[in-house]
Amino acid sequence: DEINKKLRLRDKQILKVVRTITADGHPAIYCEDYIPEDMIENSDYDPKTFEKTIFYFMEKYCNTRVNLDLTEVSAIKAIEEDAIKADKFISGKLEIPSGEAILYLDEIGYNLVGQPVLYSKEYYANEYFHHMILRKNI
Repeated sequence: DEINKKLRLRDKQILKVVRTITADGHPAIYCEDYIPEDMIENSDYDPKTFEKTIFYFMEKYCNTRVNLDLTEVSAIKAIEEDAIKADKFISGKLEIPSGEAILYLDEIGYNLVGQPVLYSKEYYANEYFHHMILRKNI
């Protein structure tokens, strides 16, 4: 229901792609990507296809691109009790202690006409990333 809502769907089948990205051989990012199955125009793929990026899959097999991402970022807050923390599942995937603070990105990818085509949940182990944001008024 949550994913159907994020992708503005009504009870459609959804393809879930799960991957763990490593840094120097250590799990650094755990990612879950969701794509409406009815977007897949070419179903001639195998699991090795997903060794490439999800964006490659979408262009080659869905005939669409993610042109815009709307990302909600949740991270360590000033008071430790309010931090986003790894639960047992995520701590296992990232090989970090349960309860450790992590960076969480909740993303919706839109195609050129503004249709949501990809929903992603990304969990980042803090020891491998330093995030900076540059904002510019144009």
